[in-house]
Amino acid sequence: MSGNTVHLPQQNRIVEIDMLRGFALMGIFLVNITNFFQTAGVSSTLLPDADWINILLTGKFYAIFSLLFGVGAAIFLNRAKEKGKPYRYYIRRMVALGAIGWLHSMIWGGDVLLSYALIGLVLLALHKIPAKRLFFISITLHLTGILVNLLSYDYLYGGKPDIPVVLDVMLLITSLTSFLTYFVEGFTLMNMNVLEKLKKRLALRSSTMRKMSASK
Repeated sequence: MSGNTVHLPQQNRIVEIDMLRGFALMGIFLVNITNFFQTAGVSSTLLPDADWINILLTGKFYAIFSLLFGVGAAIFLNRAKEKGKPYRYYIRRMVALGAIGWLHSMIWGGDVLLSYALIGLVLLALHKIPAKRLFFISITLHLTGILVNLLSYDYLYGGKPDIPVVLDVMLLITSLTSFLTYFVEGFTLMNMNVLEKLKKRLALRSSTMRKMSASK
């Protein structure tokens, strides 16, 4: 045997998803680094501009991570079904995540793990809805949120008074469901086997390109 040890990826890991998750975590770290330094007493003149961080990074990386959490929830639930006790395994995992998040919230006000665990339980309640129908609902919520934010922009940022009650209620609803839509989208995309279909399409295209190159 060779003295060199080759570390193979853990069985059943999806490398592409792990890479995206690592990318999202690095982005979230960059988003929070200003708060870390301010807590440590670093001068604000040495820190990056918070407005630019919010514009370029904040919503993007949290959205990616939320989408991937939905993907991970779908993978875990499907594998738990293979063991015959999907609800017990899944609920136990979310309870453990919630407990970790609760403990973390005692030392860091920006904890999201507890919220993620609660949303994970919501996904369990929704999982019997057909994936395509659930995806359509999430896309509808997404588009509704964009429209509501556009309509309320002048009231929120332009100083326009007396926001209509209906618009105010819709703004509250869409703000409460904004992250849930990303979770649901990731959950349903995984259940629709979008990743496998995409990988097969890319593999087919790559094979076609190689055949074309060989025939020249």
